Amino acid sequence: ISMKGIDILVKGSIGAMSAFMAQAGSLVVLGNAGDALGDSIYEAAIFVRGDVKSLGTDCIEKPMTPDDRERLADVLRRGAWYPIVEETSDGKVVLEVRKKPVRISRIDVVVRDTPPDQWSIVTRTGLLRPTLGGREGEAVTTTYAVCPHCQERQDFSGKPGMMKCKRCGKESQVDWSETC
Repeated sequence: ISMKGIDILVKGSIGAMSAFMAQAGSLVVLGNAGDALGDSIYEAAIFVRGDVKSLGTDCIEKPMTPDDRERLADVLRRGAWYPIVEETSDGKVVLEVRKKPVRISRIDVVVRDTPPDQWSIVTRTGLLRPTLGGREGEAVTTTYAVCPHCQERQDFSGKPGMMKCKRCGKESQVDWSETC
């Protein structure tokens, strides 16, 4: 109710009146949605992979745009490394993502004792196969790397042994032994 800038990824389905009065942020649903989805919605975006029983007042179905695909790719970000700030008794964890708490299911998280010290390689898969590029005259990118220092996603070409982050400027080796 009344989302105010948070991005939520739901692995299953959602019930009636989900995203009621959603003001900002994104709701990504990998399952189905119940009655009155997005009733009285403001400027939030809702992406549903399955079926929608009905839309609420002010919620309008629209075709996906390139901006929507980029927004969706950010929500479905894989390969980033965030500290766990809390583990709850109901099977959830709270991560610190860009200085904000984000609560997600524990089964969706791979836990490491230490953060990586090398670039992680991520292969884009899943919902709508989000990619960078693909516009006229641009190659479609199916992989990206995640900086071990600032978690920035970055495109690359070939199979580099070292990469320098365009955001934080730090250089590190690339871990080709395992992809996310």
